[in-house]
Amino acid sequence: MYAPSIAKAFPARSTQVEEKGFTSVESPLPWISGWNLNGQAKNVKDLLSSKAKQGFKGAYLVQCATWEPKCEEILKFINRQRGQLIEAEINVIAIFTENISGESLSKWLAERELSPHEHLSIIIDRYHRSAIRTGAFEEHKQVQAVSEANDPNTHITEQLPAKIKRLRLPLGLIVTSDGTVLSIISQAGADLLKIITQTIRYAGE
Repeated sequence: MYAPSIAKAFPARSTQVEEKGFTSVESPLPWISGWNLNGQAKNVKDLLSSKAKQGFKGAYLVQCATWEPKCEEILKFINRQRGQLIEAEINVIAIFTENISGESLSKWLAERELSPHEHLSIIIDRYHRSAIRTGAFEEHKQVQAVSEANDPNTHITEQLPAKIKRLRLPLGLIVTSDGTVLSIISQAGADLLKIITQTIRYAGE
């Protein structure tokens, strides 16, 4: 049964895609690294390896940012339902792709009762490298007005399409303990926990 908040905030079904950025299903996860809340260098590969030694079968990676309300909703939902993930031996790794200090993020997490624990790891990626590699940056076309001879005092004579990149979060990745990407979730839905647990369970069969 799904929590009411996730049902209201997200669609009933999650949207899964085969490829985003440099990441594709059934391929190795790109290198993702950053810092933990204490400022220590961390990378996802080592985290997966250490958790595998504890018996974890896989992980759900979620690209986040404190300024995106949907990220908070997903993390709260996962935290409330973490018993299902623990039972399925699945770890959660939240990657905050923003320029934020460990102290500030720790405070933000504590205020929302989302502090890291054995089944929730936090990585800060201040340079957005993980977002670029996993396709969280999406390219959009925007019409840009161009004035004659680039003179701001003249009337606009034409409009040209300009390409801009927008950080679209949250973005989820389901991976095995050895770092193989099983699914890319571009839009989380109320069935998120079911998809995570079933995807990793079927991969191990």
